[in-house]
Order: sequence, then C-alpha cells, then structure tokens
Amino acid sequence: MILLKTLAEARIVEDEVAEIKTYLVIKKIAAILLALCFFLPLSRCEYKYLEQVPASDDTRLSESVAVPPDQGTRQEGKYIVPAKWVDEGDLFGWLTVLAFYWPIISVLVSKKFTYGAWYVFLEPLLAVGTLYFVWIYAVGIGRTLPAGYAALAAASTLVFATAFIAVQRLRRRRL
Repeated sequence: MILLKTLAEARIVEDEVAEIKTYLVIKKIAAILLALCFFLPLSRCEYKYLEQVPASDDTRLSESVAVPPDQGTRQEGKYIVPAKWVDEGDLFGWLTVLAFYWPIISVLVSKKFTYGAWYVFLEPLLAVGTLYFVWIYAVGIGRTLPAGYAALAAASTLVFATAFIAVQRLRRRRL
C-alpha cells in the first residue's frame, strides 16, 4: 500500500516537472519575441500641424479655431520604437532595456546556475513590470501596431508562464 502511494506521488511529481518544462519552453519563446520587439515600432503617434490660421477680426489668440481637416493642416506621425528611446544618462531608457531583455538573460543564465526560491517569486513581479513597460510603449503613447500586439502577447505570456512556474515550484516544496 505504501509502495503504491509512493509510486502515485512519483507520477504526480513527474507530471509536474513535465508541465514546468513545457512552461519553460513557452517562457523562452516569449523572451525571444520580446527581445526582437525592442527594435520594432510598437505604436504610432499621429498629430496635426496647423499651417495657417484663417484671418478674422473677432478671433482671439486664446480661442481655438475650427479648420476643416483638408484645409490648412498637415498630418504627421512618429513611430514609437523602444530602442530609439535609450539615452546614456536616462534612467527610463535603461529601465526599458532591462524590461525587454531581463527575460532572455534569465533564460540564458538559468542553464548554468540554479536560483533560490527568492528568484522564483521575484520573477513574476519582474514580468509584471515588463508588461507595464510594454503597455506604455504599445498602448499608452499612440495607435498600436502589429509589433505592439506581439510584444503585449509576449509580455502577457511571460507573466502567465512565470506565475505558473512559481506556483508549481511552491506546490512541489509542500509535497
């Protein structure tokens, strides 16, 4: 009876290890996609310039002037690429690099080193921070482009995979 219980527990542990390995592969794919999206335009900010103001006697400078869209305006756009926002002295730029590249570094380093329990639970928090930075670039600034959707999907998958791995490792410790 004890042998059957031990075999059943071994089978459960084996299944959990297989699930963790699957999510590690998913995490690798998400990390690679996120690293590639760092160099792609995630969104496009569009704005209009008023080229000429119609002359009128009762128009004051403080009032806005309604101009038809095709008359006197010029529309321009700027692509939002995270790699272009990195300056040497800018903290936000370096946090952006960290947000996009810590997953790939984590995947590469995890082959050589084993992490303690603290990192397993820190990793989902880092993934949420990455999702926040990707959200800023993809949705918060302008119109989202396909690479922005890919980056959001990769960051969301990263959050899910790291949270799942953390929960599974916590469950394994309790068994």
